[in-house]
Amino acid sequence: MKMKRSISIVLMLLVCMNLLAEEGSTQVRIGLFSDLSVIDTLWTDHWYLHGGIRLGFEDSLVLELPLTFVSGVDGHQLLDTGLLCKYYPFDSRFWLGATLFQGITLLGDERPNDWYLYLQEFSSGYTIPITEGLYLEPSINLRDPNGIFHDSLSSVSEYLPGYSRLRFCLNLGWRGVSLTLR
Repeated sequence: MKMKRSISIVLMLLVCMNLLAEEGSTQVRIGLFSDLSVIDTLWTDHWYLHGGIRLGFEDSLVLELPLTFVSGVDGHQLLDTGLLCKYYPFDSRFWLGATLFQGITLLGDERPNDWYLYLQEFSSGYTIPITEGLYLEPSINLRDPNGIFHDSLSSVSEYLPGYSRLRFCLNLGWRGVSLTLR
């Protein structure tokens, strides 16, 4: 597990150094987002909160620090966090994303011995501007797309059945403030 964490940290540092190494200054927009697609909790046995911080570099790259809390009716809970890298090809509104790091902490008295697990997630979506700073972003997220973390996903799904492999999101976001890095 330490190897996966080390690789994720190295990848994150390489992305950040590449952005800062460009000639001239780099513009960074710091914002927030929250998932509005909690409607599915009306017919499931869990409730779900999702939001996070967004760091936008230029127009083609966004790093997000998402935080997800899921709670089941049986009292089982989890906290899912990570680092998501989104790429907007050809300066379009369509994006592709992958987690550089994703960790899940199982919460509660009945949690298993392996209570901290790793996953990977691929996602894709479309950004719809609402106003100058606000946007709406429908997306689809696929957890463990290549089966590398099958044991982790099985453990999480067994502990909290409401945590599925496929998730649809509808994020409402605020692009936030703009900073210039030199």
